[in-house]
Amino acid sequence: MADGNGHAHVGARDPIRDGVVHGLVREHFASFVERVREGGRSLPRYVVADFEAFLRCGVLACGFMRARCAGCGHDRLVAFSCKHRGVCSSCGGRRMSETAARQCDRVTARGAVPPVGAVAAVGAAAAGGA
Repeated sequence: MADGNGHAHVGARDPIRDGVVHGLVREHFASFVERVREGGRSLPRYVVADFEAFLRCGVLACGFMRARCAGCGHDRLVAFSCKHRGVCSSCGGRRMSETAARQCDRVTARGAVPPVGAVAAVGAAAAGGA
């Protein structure tokens, strides 16, 4: 994000989680857990932990860091994320993108993928061209 002076600043996550899924989990998860317990069952601990982390994800009151622009000194508070993939679409999407980028870097670093021109030339030769 840039300010009026053209300085790029570290983006902060919205401290108020107003999404539909977050609202539903916030309003109904505790009662859902209680109903499951009343039925003589329980949710696995990791499920409860994922949902609780999801509710704290991106909330400034649950922890943050201050990022400062070296160019202009502008400060921005950045809320901590839950880093869970199970429930949180924000953290899950970020982890998925990071994993895909890492895998692409590994494959191309080994030379396992031929250059695009070589693929096109082989494809044209197989089709009866060139």
